[in-house]
Amino acid sequence: MIESGSIELDDLNAHLLTLEDYVVGHFNREEKFLSEGPCAEYLHHKHLHDQFRQEVKDLAVRCRAKDEEAVRALPGVVSTWIVQHIRKVDAKYESWVSLDHVDNRPLGMLLHKRAY
Repeated sequence: MIESGSIELDDLNAHLLTLEDYVVGHFNREEKFLSEGPCAEYLHHKHLHDQFRQEVKDLAVRCRAKDEEAVRALPGVVSTWIVQHIRKVDAKYESWVSLDHVDNRPLGMLLHKRAY
């Protein structure tokens, strides 16, 4: 699959970087928001994020090593996350999410331990 040219390694790497950046940025923002709001299930929610972070990290390593099974599994893993987590778990918080709750500072500032 990778060797045959149907997936270029550079394209795959670009998609992996986009996914990795999204997972880090989105989860950090969401966890910051949930930790400051009325989310009684924050620690469980963070645990789910941590599991997905690790799953993405492990799959990315395998994909970059040209593991075709990992390349084939990646779209399903992401789709399952969207359906099972975003549409079911995150949807619980939809009623109290507003633009006032969105921290739109650059990711580097959010990851920095000091408050700006």
